Amino acid sequence: MSLLRELHPDAPARRYSLDDVWHGVTLSKNGDYIPRYSRTAEEQLLSAESVSALACLFGPPYAAAEPYPHQELEEAWRDLLTAQHHEFHSGEGDNGASGERLFERAIATSSEVFARTLEHLGRRVDALEGSAIVFNTLGWTRDVVHDHGVVRSVPAYGYRVVDPYDEIEEPRLGRIEMREEEAEFTLARGNFEVRIDRASGLVRQIFSRDWPDGILGAGKPLGGLEMRRNRSLERFETVNESSTESSGDFAEFVFLREGKAGSRIRVTYSMSMLHDALWIRLQGENVARPDPGLASALGLAIRPVFRPAALLHDHPYGTSEVTAERNRVRKYPTGDAISSSQVFEEVVRPFTASSFVDLLETDAAGRGLLVVHDGCQQFQRDTHGVRALLHSCDLWDGDHYDNVFDAELWLAPHATLRPTERMRLAMECNLGSPRFESFASALGGGDLPATLGALDVDAPNVLCTAFHRDRSASAASLAGSFASAATDPHVIRLVEFDGKPAEVTLRLPG
Repeated sequence: MSLLRELHPDAPARRYSLDDVWHGVTLSKNGDYIPRYSRTAEEQLLSAESVSALACLFGPPYAAAEPYPHQELEEAWRDLLTAQHHEFHSGEGDNGASGERLFERAIATSSEVFARTLEHLGRRVDALEGSAIVFNTLGWTRDVVHDHGVVRSVPAYGYRVVDPYDEIEEPRLGRIEMREEEAEFTLARGNFEVRIDRASGLVRQIFSRDWPDGILGAGKPLGGLEMRRNRSLERFETVNESSTESSGDFAEFVFLREGKAGSRIRVTYSMSMLHDALWIRLQGENVARPDPGLASALGLAIRPVFRPAALLHDHPYGTSEVTAERNRVRKYPTGDAISSSQVFEEVVRPFTASSFVDLLETDAAGRGLLVVHDGCQQFQRDTHGVRALLHSCDLWDGDHYDNVFDAELWLAPHATLRPTERMRLAMECNLGSPRFESFASALGGGDLPATLGALDVDAPNVLCTAFHRDRSASAASLAGSFASAATDPHVIRLVEFDGKPAEVTLRLPG
């Protein structure tokens, strides 16, 4: 910046939001399987690092001189970072398989480290034989879903032992109630209620403590799926429905939707056990190829009872308002990606969101509808809300097209939320329910306490997002007198999300 000021002292200052920066690849294509693979691998790696960093405080967890699995985790990071290269995503037709294999290897390596280390801790704890040890993969104390119940107040990057003779505790919000009527299905828990039209499979309304009259707009049900194929609009219609319930432990309604040419999408509705949020899972099978481009993508419209006055979205290490007022242009090849002539698509009011977008009634201090996703980062703004893009076809991939996808969304109506609270809720929906088992058997008779956390952060606008051990050589290069004495350095990543100065009290065991 100093060089720019020196060369152009009178240059005007311009402010940009992230919708002014194009992502660079076609998000939503092939069901976003590359971004989802990336997120899953990173979740698993961060969790493997944190459990290993905790375990190595008590000596090597296996027969080795080094108590921390540096080599395995570094190799997994190399595979993950290589797979995240632009070329694997932008050209999935040419390179996607290579990226998949790298993601798979990163996940397999870190999964092995995580499971092995948690089992080791299970052998070290002081507990009754047959107990379970439950690990918290996030950097703050929270409830963890386990065995159709919850384990309450599991410490940050730590564990709690569950006695085999104690019943799993009830979720703080209570159990989910299911009601089936002739024309309507209902999911209910306290003040939170979801009503679903039985014939169409669309959500008629979502009621909550903060939105007692409902969050969805009149005549704007949630769950409609449509795309463009052969230059015509194609909608998916419900052909079958079912329900599953297990004594209030588990409750869901499932609808099978069909389009043309054999396209099928399974839509599942349930509730988060930890938050007042509607959970939606969409599983596409044999989905006919839509017309190329984002305008033809399979989309899900989300339209609240108000016209959003503001949108907030997240991005790495922060949240901000996004306006998405302008249309953008996307370039595609007509044949060979390098030498063929190109065509251009005007994309209507696009924006991206790393893990959530919040539709706000007035401004950042007002009520709203928080939409959390597991990997569908591409959205479009419209007059009444937003459209989440779930699946598309990309001309940059040539003839390559995947006809399956699997996407998850959480919708949480809310009162005032701070950015840190939004991020925490999104991480608990996603990272807090990792795609691997976060518990192991405890053999008992060990010397470690039944509950232990790696750290505690006391600051309302700061979250701990990573905890790992580094090599001694890394600390030696740091400035300051402490560096030479740091023989076993641990790294703690703290992120401030509210955009305000923070004073942090960090507590460590010992």
